[in-house]
Amino acid sequence: MIRLAIQNRVPVVPVGHVGLYDLTKGSFVPKKKGIWYCTIGKPITYEEYYDKELSYSELRTLTDELMQQIEELKAHGNMKLKEIEEAEIQALSEKTINEIVVRKFEKLDKKPKNPFDSLYRRFINFTSKIPKIGDYIDAFIHSVIRFSADILVSPLTLDTKITGREHIVNAKPAILCSNHESYLDILLYGIKLVPNEMLHYHGYLNPSEHHDVNEKVWFMMKKELAETPILSSWTLSAGGFPIARGEKDKDALIISKELLKRNRNIVVFPQQTTYATIDVDSCKTGGVRLAIETGRPIIPISIKGSHEAMNKGIWNLLVPPKGYPIEINIGEPIYYDKYQNQDLNFEDYKKLTRDLMIKIKNLQDGTELPQFNPEFDGEASKPWIAKFLERVGKLLRLPRTDLQEITRESPINKMINKLTDSLGITSTQRKEGGLKKFAKLSPIDSFLSKLKKRGEKYGLFPFLDNVFYRVAKNSVEMLVHSLYDFRVRGRENIPLNQDVGIIFLAHSKTTLDLVFGNALIPEKIHFMIDKKWYQKPILSTILQSLGFFRKTEHADDFEPLLDLKYKLKEKKLVGIFAQAKGKERLIRTIAGVLKLAIEGKPTVVVPLAIAGTDTPFPPVKVHVEIGEPIGPIPRMKRAKRYEFAEEVAQIIKNLQDKAFAARYES
Repeated sequence: MIRLAIQNRVPVVPVGHVGLYDLTKGSFVPKKKGIWYCTIGKPITYEEYYDKELSYSELRTLTDELMQQIEELKAHGNMKLKEIEEAEIQALSEKTINEIVVRKFEKLDKKPKNPFDSLYRRFINFTSKIPKIGDYIDAFIHSVIRFSADILVSPLTLDTKITGREHIVNAKPAILCSNHESYLDILLYGIKLVPNEMLHYHGYLNPSEHHDVNEKVWFMMKKELAETPILSSWTLSAGGFPIARGEKDKDALIISKELLKRNRNIVVFPQQTTYATIDVDSCKTGGVRLAIETGRPIIPISIKGSHEAMNKGIWNLLVPPKGYPIEINIGEPIYYDKYQNQDLNFEDYKKLTRDLMIKIKNLQDGTELPQFNPEFDGEASKPWIAKFLERVGKLLRLPRTDLQEITRESPINKMINKLTDSLGITSTQRKEGGLKKFAKLSPIDSFLSKLKKRGEKYGLFPFLDNVFYRVAKNSVEMLVHSLYDFRVRGRENIPLNQDVGIIFLAHSKTTLDLVFGNALIPEKIHFMIDKKWYQKPILSTILQSLGFFRKTEHADDFEPLLDLKYKLKEKKLVGIFAQAKGKERLIRTIAGVLKLAIEGKPTVVVPLAIAGTDTPFPPVKVHVEIGEPIGPIPRMKRAKRYEFAEEVAQIIKNLQDKAFAARYES
């Protein structure tokens, strides 16, 4: 850029902008509403360099100075964004809880627009502004929801045992962190966690310190539930508020802080989605961060049995008599006051979250059990409707159904389960057999897929696979070499003649890097790529022919990693171009790659850097710098592996500097 400005004798105007990536996620179209703040600096002229021939080091120095100014402008923008956020939080303090939550529902891109949901949101928003009466209405609606849920989730359908509710009463307000076995958890936590004597059905007639409005439990839920017609209105009054998983959802965080500030309990699921088991290493750190920032404790909660119950299907679950066993254990509150004034990094938060999940796992396994308190956990805590239905069951001697019993699906059962699947309220375990294909098949995709299958049938798969690869590969190379000045230095460093698996490792800035990575050598390199590219017609078939395979989508998605390990075991070439933002994330990614290289021995890592792809419009000079191979890597402890990852990151950075310098060489 500076070379271009000097050659054309024009100034450079530095611009620091923040917030755009959170809105667009790198695409041309915003994914959500938000604020994009730009700070424009004073023009910089380089008149003293107009008649000089600058070396690469001088250009590098001028570029670093320019980037420093841009960083200062970005810091100013971040400060302004923080001021705007603080002003929004201050404005929210003057609103009621329901106003704040309805505002979050209204900001959803796919909010239900049918007459019922639209009018209901307006009704809740309007009535919540009326002093006293608004609380009575909210309490009455919640009482109706609780009453209907108590009939639905009754002793005739679920044999629910809860221990440790006194901790929720004594430590309020608190963050209730739990494992997440099924969508049934939300229903159970919404109506079962608070002792019945503190949450009256007639709370709207008996306003006091402990009535429905103050005592109902609020919970985070995935935004897809809030986007489902009718269910959206139910969750709004039941105590749910949506969160966009995998994104920096600041609104959900602000609502959480405001709820705690107003003496409300909230439920957070660190696992983010439903899992049959607890993986203590794959949970999100949001709950611990929220506890440290607000100074409120975390109450660990475990639930056991809801996954097995939900796995039977809605029809089998909620139509009595059943009696599926559900066990909820509530542990003692965990306080994080000592961490409030400490400068914690991601690894610190990860460790605290892991310790929390170990606590939850111990509660679930029975290693640590809360003490039974009859005042909160006994018969006195059961609502009268639950006691009544329990007596009915005993009087009629209704049978109990064992979880292990195999249930045959009736036509009605299948219809109900299909409906709940479409609404996204069925256990993920039962859905595994019906996963959708990643690619949307066009006529060309269908034809090529049939051709490949027919080739497999007649034993021609290796031949046809090679034909498809050569056609796709030649097309990519022709495109690259005709549109770009593409050069590679260091091909001799690739140990193709050795009997080892090879991982090509780079710090990628754009998806275009994968195209040039594919054109490095004639041999097939298997690259990991985002699932969204597999959803593009025709492009999906081309990518598969080139050897691309999808990245993991979540912590329990092991298929791509197993595929990668198999390829390394077969001594194939694998490309991992990390698009990590920030040094810490990059080091974590490289440490993960080193672990794969250690497990897939003998495997070597070939570091490389690509310069020029940040300007996608041809003609552009693109240079690839390939470093010396690293490995085979011996087994090492985690701390040592992270130290080694820092060294590899520095090697890649040095290669990046060489690649940039090589672009200006004649």
